[in-house]
Amino acid sequence: LTRVMSVEDIICEPLYNFRSFEKRRNHGYCHQVFGDGWALTARFAKRYPHEMSGGQRQRVAIARALVLEPDIVVFDEATSALDVSVQDSIAKLLVKLQKEKNLTYLFVAHDIALIRSICHRVVVMYNGEVVEAISAKHLTEAKHPYTRKLLAAVFEVTEHRKPVVL
Repeated sequence: LTRVMSVEDIICEPLYNFRSFEKRRNHGYCHQVFGDGWALTARFAKRYPHEMSGGQRQRVAIARALVLEPDIVVFDEATSALDVSVQDSIAKLLVKLQKEKNLTYLFVAHDIALIRSICHRVVVMYNGEVVEAISAKHLTEAKHPYTRKLLAAVFEVTEHRKPVVL
């Protein structure tokens, strides 16, 4: 039988596996994530993943990745399964954590808008080859056709349309 783990156990498991802290201390350390900015309250500690939204589960996954206090975190399509509003809140959380904990992130993603909002430096790959490396601030000046296609795929909502009255 596979044991279903609570959120608290999911976040703390890396500490059990890689450090020799007492279980009591682990839980106190893990509970630090149930605070400001995480959008997870203490009541989430005893919940199970199937009782949470996709955004809440993503926050738990991030907390689990950070509990061992790494210097670098690799994200592979970290927000691709989330709706746009949740992607935005996760992106803001990641930026906040990056500043607070002096973290380095490596993002693997197709979402160039997300990459532009979080990353300082962008490396674009096409067919397994690096085709462009550019500052996120200068991404609109990209030269490679594939990078240009990625940028063109980002849609922006404009307010130039008149509302339709039914």
